[in-house]
Amino acid sequence: MTEIDPARTTRIVAAADVITNAYAAALAPFVDIAGHTQDDPPALDTAVNAVGWLITCGPQLDRAVSLLLGRLNGAGVSRDRIRRLLGVRLETLNSRLGALPNPVNPTAVSSRVGMFTDRDQVSVRAARESLITAAQELVRTYADALRPLSALSEGAVPEAATVEAAMEGVAVLHRARRDLDIALDRVLACLVLGGVKRMGLAEVVGVVPSTLQKRLATQPFARARGCDLTRVEDGTWTVSREAVGRWAS
Repeated sequence: MTEIDPARTTRIVAAADVITNAYAAALAPFVDIAGHTQDDPPALDTAVNAVGWLITCGPQLDRAVSLLLGRLNGAGVSRDRIRRLLGVRLETLNSRLGALPNPVNPTAVSSRVGMFTDRDQVSVRAARESLITAAQELVRTYADALRPLSALSEGAVPEAATVEAAMEGVAVLHRARRDLDIALDRVLACLVLGGVKRMGLAEVVGVVPSTLQKRLATQPFARARGCDLTRVEDGTWTVSREAVGRWAS
Protein backbone atom coordinates (compact mmCIF):
# COMPACT_ATOMS: atom_id res chain seq x y z
CA MET A 1 0.00 0.00 0.00
CA THR A 2 1.10 3.54 -0.75
CA GLU A 3 1.64 5.57 2.41
CA ILE A 4 0.29 9.10 2.34
CA ASP A 5 -0.26 11.81 4.89
CA PRO A 6 -3.71 12.36 6.47
CA ALA A 7 -4.33 15.55 4.50
CA ARG A 8 -3.96 13.73 1.19
CA THR A 9 -6.13 10.90 2.46
CA THR A 10 -8.82 13.43 3.28
CA ARG A 11 -8.60 14.92 -0.21
CA ILE A 12 -8.93 11.50 -1.84
CA VAL A 13 -11.99 10.66 0.24
CA ALA A 14 -13.48 14.06 -0.57
CA ALA A 15 -12.87 13.47 -4.28
CA ALA A 16 -14.65 10.11 -4.06
CA ASP A 17 -17.54 11.90 -2.38
CA VAL A 18 -17.68 14.39 -5.26
CA ILE A 19 -18.02 11.47 -7.68
CA THR A 20 -20.84 9.78 -5.79
CA ASN A 21 -22.72 13.06 -5.38
CA ALA A 22 -22.31 13.89 -9.06
CA TYR A 23 -23.68 10.53 -10.11
CA ALA A 24 -26.54 10.81 -7.62
CA ALA A 25 -27.56 14.12 -9.18
CA ALA A 26 -27.27 12.72 -12.71
CA LEU A 27 -29.41 9.69 -11.84
CA ALA A 28 -32.04 11.52 -9.79
CA PRO A 29 -34.65 11.57 -12.60
CA PHE A 30 -34.26 7.82 -13.06
CA VAL A 31 -34.62 7.25 -9.32
CA ASP A 32 -37.93 9.09 -9.58
CA ILE A 33 -39.04 6.97 -12.55
CA ALA A 34 -38.02 3.79 -10.70
CA GLY A 35 -40.34 4.79 -7.86
CA HIS A 36 -43.45 4.78 -10.05
CA THR A 37 -45.98 1.97 -9.97
CA GLN A 38 -47.80 0.24 -12.81
CA ASP A 39 -50.95 2.03 -11.70
CA ASP A 40 -49.11 5.31 -12.24
CA PRO A 41 -46.43 4.68 -14.88
CA PRO A 42 -44.04 7.44 -15.94
CA ALA A 43 -44.74 9.53 -19.00
CA LEU A 44 -42.58 8.89 -22.03
CA ASP A 45 -41.40 12.50 -22.25
CA THR A 46 -40.32 12.32 -18.61
CA ALA A 47 -38.05 9.39 -19.49
CA VAL A 48 -36.69 11.21 -22.55
CA ASN A 49 -35.82 14.14 -20.31
CA ALA A 50 -34.14 11.78 -17.82
CA VAL A 51 -31.96 10.34 -20.57
CA GLY A 52 -31.05 13.80 -21.78
CA TRP A 53 -30.16 14.92 -18.26
CA LEU A 54 -27.87 11.93 -17.69
CA ILE A 55 -26.08 12.55 -20.98
CA THR A 56 -25.79 16.29 -20.31
CA CYS A 57 -24.19 15.53 -16.93
CA GLY A 58 -21.41 13.59 -18.67
CA PRO A 59 -18.77 16.36 -18.49
CA GLN A 60 -19.38 16.83 -14.76
CA LEU A 61 -19.04 13.10 -14.17
CA ASP A 62 -15.81 12.93 -16.16
CA ARG A 63 -14.40 15.92 -14.32
CA ALA A 64 -15.23 14.36 -10.95
CA VAL A 65 -13.33 11.19 -11.86
CA SER A 66 -10.43 13.22 -13.24
CA LEU A 67 -10.26 15.11 -9.95
CA LEU A 68 -9.84 11.83 -8.08
CA LEU A 69 -7.17 10.69 -10.53
CA GLY A 70 -5.31 13.92 -9.91
CA ARG A 71 -5.53 13.38 -6.16
CA LEU A 72 -4.13 9.88 -6.58
CA ASN A 73 -1.29 11.15 -8.73
CA GLY A 74 -0.53 13.77 -6.09
CA ALA A 75 -0.49 11.03 -3.46
CA GLY A 76 2.28 9.17 -5.26
CA VAL A 77 0.47 6.94 -7.74
CA SER A 78 2.39 7.18 -11.01
CA ARG A 79 0.65 8.35 -14.13
CA ASP A 80 1.86 5.22 -15.87
CA ARG A 81 -0.04 3.08 -13.37
CA ILE A 82 -3.15 5.21 -13.78
CA ARG A 83 -2.77 5.01 -17.55
CA ARG A 84 -2.61 1.23 -17.46
CA LEU A 85 -5.60 1.13 -15.14
CA LEU A 86 -7.71 3.07 -17.63
CA GLY A 87 -6.20 1.53 -20.76
CA VAL A 88 -5.32 4.89 -22.33
CA ARG A 89 -2.19 6.44 -23.73
CA LEU A 90 -0.02 8.57 -21.48
CA GLU A 91 -0.62 11.69 -23.57
CA THR A 92 -4.37 11.15 -23.25
CA LEU A 93 -4.08 10.91 -19.48
CA ASN A 94 -1.79 13.94 -19.34
CA SER A 95 -4.32 15.93 -21.31
CA ARG A 96 -7.10 14.82 -18.99
CA LEU A 97 -5.19 15.74 -15.85
CA GLY A 98 -3.44 18.80 -17.22
CA ALA A 99 -6.34 21.18 -16.82
CA LEU A 100 -9.71 20.67 -15.20
CA PRO A 101 -11.84 23.62 -16.30
CA ASN A 102 -15.29 23.80 -14.84
CA PRO A 103 -17.63 22.38 -17.48
CA VAL A 104 -20.82 24.19 -18.35
CA ASN A 105 -23.53 23.38 -15.83
CA PRO A 106 -25.93 20.75 -17.16
CA THR A 107 -29.31 21.99 -18.29
CA ALA A 108 -32.57 20.11 -18.17
CA VAL A 109 -33.38 18.56 -21.53
CA SER A 110 -36.96 18.80 -22.73
CA SER A 111 -38.56 16.52 -25.26
CA ARG A 112 -39.77 18.47 -28.26
CA VAL A 113 -42.65 18.36 -30.67
CA GLY A 114 -41.91 15.99 -33.52
CA MET A 115 -39.95 13.45 -31.46
CA PHE A 116 -42.91 11.11 -31.16
CA THR A 117 -44.77 9.00 -33.68
CA ASP A 118 -48.11 7.26 -33.26
CA ARG A 119 -48.08 3.85 -31.62
CA ASP A 120 -50.88 1.49 -30.69
CA GLN A 121 -52.18 1.68 -27.12
CA VAL A 122 -50.70 -1.67 -26.13
CA SER A 123 -47.21 -0.57 -27.18
CA VAL A 124 -47.49 2.72 -25.30
CA ARG A 125 -48.76 1.00 -22.17
CA ALA A 126 -46.03 -1.64 -22.31
CA ALA A 127 -43.39 1.03 -22.86
CA ARG A 128 -44.49 3.17 -19.92
CA GLU A 129 -44.81 0.25 -17.53
CA SER A 130 -41.53 -1.31 -18.67
CA LEU A 131 -39.70 1.97 -18.09
CA ILE A 132 -40.12 1.39 -14.36
CA THR A 133 -38.17 -1.86 -14.42
CA ALA A 134 -35.63 -0.47 -16.89
CA ALA A 135 -35.00 2.55 -14.66
CA GLN A 136 -34.64 0.31 -11.61
CA GLU A 137 -32.07 -1.82 -13.43
CA LEU A 138 -30.21 1.27 -14.60
CA VAL A 139 -29.99 2.73 -11.09
CA ARG A 140 -29.00 -0.65 -9.68
CA THR A 141 -26.25 -1.07 -12.30
CA TYR A 142 -24.81 2.35 -11.53
CA ALA A 143 -25.02 1.71 -7.79
CA ASP A 144 -23.09 -1.52 -8.23
CA ALA A 145 -20.42 0.20 -10.33
CA LEU A 146 -20.09 2.95 -7.72
CA ARG A 147 -20.10 0.69 -4.67
CA PRO A 148 -16.32 0.78 -3.96
CA LEU A 149 -16.20 4.57 -4.33
CA SER A 150 -19.32 4.92 -2.19
CA ALA A 151 -17.71 2.87 0.57
CA LEU A 152 -14.64 5.08 0.36
CA SER A 153 -16.64 8.29 0.45
CA GLU A 154 -18.59 7.11 3.50
CA GLY A 155 -15.43 6.45 5.51
CA ALA A 156 -15.80 2.67 5.44
CA VAL A 157 -12.18 2.15 4.30
CA PRO A 158 -9.20 2.16 6.70
CA GLU A 159 -6.95 5.16 6.15
CA ALA A 160 -3.98 2.98 5.21
CA ALA A 161 -5.98 1.40 2.39
CA THR A 162 -7.33 4.65 0.96
CA VAL A 163 -5.16 4.79 -2.16
CA GLU A 164 -5.72 1.16 -3.16
CA ALA A 165 -9.44 1.47 -2.45
CA ALA A 166 -9.64 4.55 -4.64
CA MET A 167 -7.76 2.79 -7.43
CA GLU A 168 -10.11 -0.17 -7.18
CA GLY A 169 -13.11 2.16 -7.24
CA VAL A 170 -11.92 3.87 -10.40
CA ALA A 171 -11.17 0.51 -12.02
CA VAL A 172 -14.61 -0.92 -11.18
CA LEU A 173 -16.38 2.15 -12.53
CA HIS A 174 -14.24 2.13 -15.67
CA ARG A 175 -14.83 -1.57 -16.36
CA ALA A 176 -18.57 -1.14 -15.89
CA ARG A 177 -18.97 1.18 -18.88
CA ARG A 178 -20.41 -1.52 -21.15
CA ASP A 179 -22.86 -2.68 -18.48
CA LEU A 180 -23.94 0.94 -17.94
CA ASP A 181 -24.50 1.40 -21.68
CA ILE A 182 -26.56 -1.79 -21.89
CA ALA A 183 -28.69 -0.69 -18.93
CA LEU A 184 -29.35 2.63 -20.65
CA ASP A 185 -30.12 0.84 -23.91
CA ARG A 186 -33.00 -0.96 -22.17
CA VAL A 187 -34.48 2.43 -21.34
CA LEU A 188 -33.96 3.62 -24.92
CA ALA A 189 -35.66 0.49 -26.26
CA CYS A 190 -38.72 1.21 -24.12
CA LEU A 191 -38.85 4.73 -25.53
CA VAL A 192 -38.67 3.45 -29.11
CA LEU A 193 -41.46 0.99 -28.32
CA GLY A 194 -43.55 3.87 -26.99
CA GLY A 195 -43.15 5.91 -30.14
CA VAL A 196 -40.04 8.05 -29.68
CA LYS A 197 -38.38 8.45 -33.07
CA ARG A 198 -34.92 6.95 -33.31
CA MET A 199 -33.42 10.02 -34.96
CA GLY A 200 -34.66 12.30 -32.20
CA LEU A 201 -33.52 9.85 -29.54
CA ALA A 202 -30.07 9.61 -31.12
CA GLU A 203 -29.81 13.38 -30.86
CA VAL A 204 -30.69 13.24 -27.16
CA VAL A 205 -28.08 10.54 -26.53
CA GLY A 206 -25.49 12.40 -28.60
CA VAL A 207 -24.80 9.68 -31.16
CA VAL A 208 -25.48 9.29 -34.86
CA PRO A 209 -28.63 7.29 -35.73
CA SER A 210 -26.61 4.35 -37.09
CA THR A 211 -24.82 4.00 -33.75
CA LEU A 212 -28.11 3.99 -31.88
CA GLN A 213 -29.42 1.41 -34.33
CA LYS A 214 -26.51 -0.90 -33.51
CA ARG A 215 -26.93 -0.39 -29.77
CA LEU A 216 -30.61 -1.32 -29.94
CA ALA A 217 -30.13 -4.30 -32.25
CA THR A 218 -30.22 -6.75 -29.34
CA GLN A 219 -33.10 -5.06 -27.49
CA PRO A 220 -36.40 -6.89 -28.21
CA PHE A 221 -38.57 -3.92 -27.22
CA ALA A 222 -36.92 -1.76 -29.88
CA ARG A 223 -38.36 -3.99 -32.62
CA ALA A 224 -41.68 -4.93 -31.03
CA ARG A 225 -45.21 -3.76 -31.70
CA GLY A 226 -48.48 -4.36 -29.90
CA CYS A 227 -49.12 -7.72 -31.56
CA ASP A 228 -45.75 -8.98 -30.26
CA LEU A 229 -46.38 -8.07 -26.62
CA THR A 230 -47.78 -10.15 -23.78
CA ARG A 231 -48.36 -8.93 -20.24
CA VAL A 232 -47.53 -11.61 -17.67
CA GLU A 233 -48.89 -12.04 -14.17
CA ASP A 234 -46.23 -9.97 -12.41
CA GLY A 235 -47.05 -7.00 -14.62
CA THR A 236 -43.98 -7.22 -16.84
CA TRP A 237 -44.13 -7.50 -20.60
CA THR A 238 -42.56 -10.08 -22.88
CA VAL A 239 -41.93 -10.05 -26.63
CA SER A 240 -42.88 -12.97 -28.83
CA ARG A 241 -42.58 -12.33 -32.55
CA GLU A 242 -44.62 -15.29 -33.72
CA ALA A 243 -46.50 -15.51 -36.98
CA VAL A 244 -50.17 -14.61 -36.67
CA GLY A 245 -53.30 -14.96 -38.78
CA ARG A 246 -52.89 -16.58 -42.18
CA TRP A 247 -49.10 -16.82 -41.65
CA ALA A 248 -49.42 -18.89 -38.49
CA SER A 249 -48.64 -22.58 -38.82
